[in-house]
Amino acid sequence: MAEFIGESDTITSMFVMDESYLKETYSRFRSNRTLAKTRLILLYGFASILLVIAALLAIGLSKYSVCFFGCGLLIFLANPLSDAWAIRSVRKSNFFNLPSKIHFSEEGMVGESDLGKSELNWRVFIKAAIFSDGVLLYQSNKMVRWIPDKSLVSAHTAARFRQLVSSKLPVKNHS
Repeated sequence: MAEFIGESDTITSMFVMDESYLKETYSRFRSNRTLAKTRLILLYGFASILLVIAALLAIGLSKYSVCFFGCGLLIFLANPLSDAWAIRSVRKSNFFNLPSKIHFSEEGMVGESDLGKSELNWRVFIKAAIFSDGVLLYQSNKMVRWIPDKSLVSAHTAARFRQLVSSKLPVKNHS
């Protein structure tokens, strides 16, 4: 990829990959997955039924009531446990709490931190979701990068960033 010509040609995002950034990323990722939301609603309904059955069976304290209750509880705790596990994994990485800078241009993006520099072409991304307060870039259906407007160095570049992303990727608007 060609080097950037100058600051006027790039849009810069600065952020720290900390726990709040990760939680916000997971939240945006989940809110953009309609099929997953439908499955989650059905799963929570199923878990509720299991918990009601467990409560009814608990009167007799059968082994089935304990099993139903455990399964129902596990379903309700799946998302919070998943988030906690992912955050725990990232905490162990060298990138956790490390200030990072990403420069976006017509060619792609260049990420910089104290650990090094990486360049990615726009072809690496498959789609984007534009929210009122940021953009979610997809490298695959399960690998995302959240770029909140508040991380952009200049406040007036948010519209320019959305225009750049829209010109390079298929976009779903959530504004």
